[in-house]
Amino acid sequence: MKIFQISLGMALVYISGNLFAAPYQRCSEQQQQQLIDQFKLVNQRFANTDAETYQSCIHLDNAQRIHLIAISQPIDYKSYDDMEHDLNLYLIDSSQHKILQKYKAPETFYSDADHYDGAQLHTTRFSTLNDIDVVGVETSSSHQGGFTYSHSNLTLFKVNPKHPIKEIGGISMNESGYERIGNCSENSNSEVRRILILSNKITHGLQDIILKETKNQTKTNYKTCTSVKKQYKQQQTLKFNGQVYKFQHHNFLSIDPF
Repeated sequence: MKIFQISLGMALVYISGNLFAAPYQRCSEQQQQQLIDQFKLVNQRFANTDAETYQSCIHLDNAQRIHLIAISQPIDYKSYDDMEHDLNLYLIDSSQHKILQKYKAPETFYSDADHYDGAQLHTTRFSTLNDIDVVGVETSSSHQGGFTYSHSNLTLFKVNPKHPIKEIGGISMNESGYERIGNCSENSNSEVRRILILSNKITHGLQDIILKETKNQTKTNYKTCTSVKKQYKQQQTLKFNGQVYKFQHHNFLSIDPF
C-alpha cells in the first residue's frame, strides 16, 4: 500500500470586495503522521498491494492545535483497475489528544473504467466569516485510452468542534478530455474550468458563492487536419438555504465525448 499526499487543482476561489482570509496552513508531514499513528486512522489490510492511501491535514486555528485530517483508503481490492476507496474526515484537538468529530462519506470511490486518483483538503477558506470554517475536499478521477479524460469534484463541509461535520454542497470543478485519431498535430479536445467567487452577501448565515464556468473547445477534421476553436462562458450564484448550497440551474458546461 502506498501513501500519497497529492496536489490537485487548488487555485479556484477568489474573494470579492475587501474580504480577505489567509489560507489554512498544512500540517507538517511529521505532525500529520504522528496524528494518524496516534489515533490509528489508517488500516494495513492492503499494505502489500499497489492500492494507494491518500491523506492530507490542515490546521484550523492559529495555535495549530485543532486539525482536520482527510483520509481516503482502500476498503476493497482485486487489482489496480478494480478497487474501492472510502473517505473519512477527522477533527482532532492535539492538546487534548482527542478526536472531536468524525465524518464518513456515504459514497465510496471506485477504480474501474475510471481510475480514482485521490482526495485532498483545500487550504482555501470557503468562508471569511468569524468563527465559521467551511472547508473543501477535492476528489479526482481519470480515464486513459480512446476518449481520454480527467475530472475533479469539490465537496464543501461546515466544520465546528462542537457540532458534527456537515456536508453543505458539492460541484464538479475541472474537466478535460481529448481523442487522438489520425496523424493531425492537434486533437479534438475540450476543457471546462470553474472558479468560485466568495461574495460579501450572506444567505442563511453563509456567504453566497458565484460560480463562473469557461469551456474551451477544439474540433479537428481528421481528413484535412483543420481545427475550429470555440469558447463558452456562463455563471450563476449559489446560495445557502440553511442546509446546503443550491444551484440556480444544473445546465453546466461539459466536455465533449467526440
